[in-house]
Amino acid sequence: MQTVLYATDWRQLNVVRAARVKPRDLPYTAIGDVLPTRFLDDRTERVRVQGVVTFYEPAHMIVIQRNGESLLAETHEVTPVALGEVVDLTGFADGNDAGPKLNEAQILPTGRSEQVKPQPVKYEDAIGGKYSDGLVTIEGEVLSQLHNEISDTMVVVVEGHPVSVLLWTGDRPHLPTLPMGTKVQVTGICRVTQTDSWGSSVSFLLEMREPGDVAVAANASWWTVTHLLLLLVGLLMVSVAITGWALVLRRRVSAQAQRIHTSMALEQHRSRLLEKINSSTPLPELLDDICGSIGRLVPGLDVKCEVLEAYHFDSRQRKAVSRRTENRGVETAGNQGVNVSRTKELFKVELTESSGAALGHFRVRCQVDKALTGEEEHALGVGASLSSLALNQRRLYERLNFHSNHDPLTGLPNRRYSDIRLEEALRNSSQRNRLVAVIYIDVNHFKQVNDEFGHKTGDLYLQQIAVRLGSQVRAGDLLARIGGDEFMLTAELTSLNEAESYRQRLQGCFGTVFKLEGVVVSGSASAGLAISPEHGTTPEELQRHADMDMYAAKEARRLGMGPRAMEVAS
Repeated sequence: MQTVLYATDWRQLNVVRAARVKPRDLPYTAIGDVLPTRFLDDRTERVRVQGVVTFYEPAHMIVIQRNGESLLAETHEVTPVALGEVVDLTGFADGNDAGPKLNEAQILPTGRSEQVKPQPVKYEDAIGGKYSDGLVTIEGEVLSQLHNEISDTMVVVVEGHPVSVLLWTGDRPHLPTLPMGTKVQVTGICRVTQTDSWGSSVSFLLEMREPGDVAVAANASWWTVTHLLLLLVGLLMVSVAITGWALVLRRRVSAQAQRIHTSMALEQHRSRLLEKINSSTPLPELLDDICGSIGRLVPGLDVKCEVLEAYHFDSRQRKAVSRRTENRGVETAGNQGVNVSRTKELFKVELTESSGAALGHFRVRCQVDKALTGEEEHALGVGASLSSLALNQRRLYERLNFHSNHDPLTGLPNRRYSDIRLEEALRNSSQRNRLVAVIYIDVNHFKQVNDEFGHKTGDLYLQQIAVRLGSQVRAGDLLARIGGDEFMLTAELTSLNEAESYRQRLQGCFGTVFKLEGVVVSGSASAGLAISPEHGTTPEELQRHADMDMYAAKEARRLGMGPRAMEVAS
């Protein structure tokens, strides 16, 4: 997830710490070495890559090529850059199996130019990802064209396979309208898109740079569909049989054109939704968009994606989504005007993760009993595949985020997350007029439990301690396991007396014995307390004071009460 801030004046920006290396001074990185510099956390550093510009869309993206390798970069720059110009790109590595990618790229002209010849390719090479983001040329026959205000789309049959060709028009001229069957040679960037999480099927789109990237190799034959229909009209008076045959042929051609149009619309929706899945769009909004897009392609059907509560890795997220679902009624619906109580289920796919665990269901209902056409089933299958991909990607992110911030044994937050929350509490304490308290809790004689009863019993002991302590923690406070037998509480309080009461309440969790699979342990703990600003104003000062206070309490307990007693259950 990323945050974007907009400023009305650049003078509002203050440089806190200048970059260690200016973009122009970064060492060059080969295109093939870009992807290994990417990290899931915030350690990804800016890299510098040089190449020849083969595609440029201002404020959107730029593609460069060097030594047969290509690199796509997202950029917000609108500086004019000519095709064939040699530039340096600096940005942050991203990408997937389809190829490397740069985010937030900065374009640095070098003043040099080189000529890059497009690579003639076959369909199998292009669909296999061999020339992903590369400048290629391919031959085929025009099947259909679609013009709108922002783009021109052409479907070309290449070696028996339909291939979409796209040109973003904007201020550019539109493509000429070519008759169906015209043999053309198309040059552009090969954009490979993975359609599912297993990589079993991919599609590619040829993105042209200018109208001149389409060259007519051979004109269409005179025997087009239009001429054939005119000929049939002329023979209408000759034979009733020929007239009937012409009508049937016309219906077939219309149905085929409608299927092609639907296929093109579906491909456009799929490409857009795949980009949205890889963005930071919230999951409910993303699923709404998927179901709504598929619902518009299959009118009259109620398309829904139902997410199971168990999908969310963190229980707190499950509760939040559950409340949001109850407030909204149906969470993701494609056609909202359908009465669910009187509908019949026509299509259902269980959405699962790689382990086979269920994440939700993709359902389709209709008010009347009808049979789905092949095109409708294909569109619904694409919707289910996109929904499954969206759920799996979000679940993977949640799992990684949870494990990086939590202790695997007790399920409590770990030291890293506790330190982050403590820093936030100290920053906000002055605004809220509250005190920040840190309580260190050290379990007495924990090593003796491990030595006498084994590490399994010690683990059960820690888990029960975490449950008891957690039952005394208020909402908004944070209890974390920061070491083997050490816990730390971060809380915002109003007085020292309230903090002392909190400490006594936590120590009271050890007042009753712990029953651990045949072992009874009479446990105890020593707790140290530190208050900001009395004992410090930084996390290090508070933690150091709480640690010293805890050891003082431990020493006082040792001198006053003697060793802790333990018993083994009969």
